[in-house]
Amino acid sequence: MYLCNVFVATTCLYIPLMRTNCLLPHSWQKFGWWLLLLVGTVDVITLVDDDLIWACCPDWVSANDLMIVLSTAALLMVAFSREAVEDEYVMHIRVRSLVRAVVANYAILLVATFFLYDLKFFTFMAVNMFTVPILYILFFRIGMFRIRQSAVYEE
Repeated sequence: MYLCNVFVATTCLYIPLMRTNCLLPHSWQKFGWWLLLLVGTVDVITLVDDDLIWACCPDWVSANDLMIVLSTAALLMVAFSREAVEDEYVMHIRVRSLVRAVVANYAILLVATFFLYDLKFFTFMAVNMFTVPILYILFFRIGMFRIRQSAVYEE
């Protein structure tokens, strides 16, 4: 934990990674959540009846490719859109959350490398491409929740 904080502190001093001008507008976050809900619903339906999703797509579009593109777009919209109030502390939480997400992703990857083989590892790698944004969103939302709770407690 100390190493992570030192890395984040030095990164913030030398490389301003997440300035607010490179983030998406705040309104895109709501659209990203709705798109993520839609993609998740289609994924659940696909688990129940795989032929249903293939019947809805034209021949030139692969349903798997479409779901990967929509999932990626939704996760990036949710993860990298501005908050209603974006200040230096929120940017600090963003950088810290991103570092934690990458470190956790590689820790999960190392564990999976030792315990998963053959097709199970391939399936894991297909799912693993979404873990960095998912973990980032999770860590960032927890950090924002803690800020709001401390602000409520101080009042």
